[in-house]
Amino acid sequence: MERRENLSYSIDPMNHIVEFHFMGSPSFEEWVLVIYAVLSDRSFQSGYGFLSDRRGMSDLPTTEEVRSVIGFLRKHYTAIRARRWAILVSDTASYGMARMTQQLGHELPFPIEVFTDEAKARRWLSEGRDEELAVR
Repeated sequence: MERRENLSYSIDPMNHIVEFHFMGSPSFEEWVLVIYAVLSDRSFQSGYGFLSDRRGMSDLPTTEEVRSVIGFLRKHYTAIRARRWAILVSDTASYGMARMTQQLGHELPFPIEVFTDEAKARRWLSEGRDEELAVR
């Protein structure tokens, strides 16, 4: 597990999931550093699902930050190779910003879904996992 001031990650190789845990108000630059840490982690493999748990965030991301994230994911997809990306939020305003992320990312080669229920997010990440991984 890598921890930055406002963002940490963990990798669950058994379930093929990378989890991000947001606290406070992480910057885009901090997020990028954590993504690079994931990519260099020996436990990471392409085709994993990603769970961004944003329930601990104190501030909403700006529209510019969301665009930067989508641009980064588009540019670095061949390294990241996400299978699915779930965004977990706990309030209406966060849900709205996550939906904007989903809309701006509609052309990415993996789906983004927004959840308020952690169990549903995890179920969605695991749906079809074995078949999708076998195709890669």
